[in-house]
Amino acid sequence: MGMWSGKVAFVTGGGSGHHDEAYLRSLIREEERVQIAVRTGSLFALGLWGPRARDVLAAVTDVDVSNEAFPYLTARYLSVGEVTPVWAQRISYAGELGWELYGQIAMGRRAWDVLWQAGREHGLVAAGGPLQLSLFDEKDMAEIASPDYPGERLIVCRNPLPAAERVRKREELLVASEKALLKIQAATTRPRSPLRGAANIALKVGAVLGRRKVGKHFTLTITEDTLAFARNQAAIAAEAALDGFLCLAHLG
Repeated sequence: MGMWSGKVAFVTGGGSGHHDEAYLRSLIREEERVQIAVRTGSLFALGLWGPRARDVLAAVTDVDVSNEAFPYLTARYLSVGEVTPVWAQRISYAGELGWELYGQIAMGRRAWDVLWQAGREHGLVAAGGPLQLSLFDEKDMAEIASPDYPGERLIVCRNPLPAAERVRKREELLVASEKALLKIQAATTRPRSPLRGAANIALKVGAVLGRRKVGKHFTLTITEDTLAFARNQAAIAAEAALDGFLCLAHLG
């Protein structure tokens, strides 16, 4: 499904997610500037459908959800109570009169509660598979304040699922970048037409690191005829320290 210019989202079944991801990655050619981000651990997914689905959704959002304004096979952002943004699409398993709803996982439980309260008068019932409570983790919560911002506080939590996914994704990007950098390094030492010029080498290196947004995780030494690189372990560790942290609210 198209979400905005230049970006596409794919929704897949839980049992086939890794297979589908591997297939999509296999389609990317080296010269193509395509990035794939797995959002499984960072988004909630709720389905709202049935003859009174529109009445329930209309009660919790300011967006016009009439058939004329929000027809079948379309999608857009809206709010569900105070939960925003929520990506709503009239497609797939939700049926002709229904919506799939996606948003930041930290607000998943609140979105559920808002819809559940609004749906009680319309006979809403819970259906589907068992609720994965780990996706709505209320442990490891903290309140953060700073004298630089008097009267303001951040409520944050740490969810282990997004943290684990971030570790996996970062390592995948680092390994892929190292393989690409090794190819550039080899090009500087090949017998025929070796890659020369610091500017030319830097241009190719920039394309590799810019594509995967991991430039800060490498230290580079570029001369007129050589390229040396290594992982910047301090930068990697600094980023890893924040893995899985989600901001739930900004108070003040």
